[in-house]
Amino acid sequence: METRIEDRGATGDRQALRRLIDIIELAELWSVPKATLYNWVNQGRLPHVKLGRCLRFDVAQIEEFRQRCTISVAGKR
Repeated sequence: METRIEDRGATGDRQALRRLIDIIELAELWSVPKATLYNWVNQGRLPHVKLGRCLRFDVAQIEEFRQRCTISVAGKR
């Protein structure tokens, strides 16, 4: 399921479409159990949007989160 919302930039004259995905899509994208994602949401670790009772995730914010949490691996010794 995909939801698109309009987000006006800081100048207000530029419109950008932001893609929102649901928890099922995020779990498949990251190969992580939904329970883990729900735990991260409840802990406040994972950026999300709550629309009524539904959770949605902004793809741009999720990508930034993933990059911040990625640990680079050093070469073998």
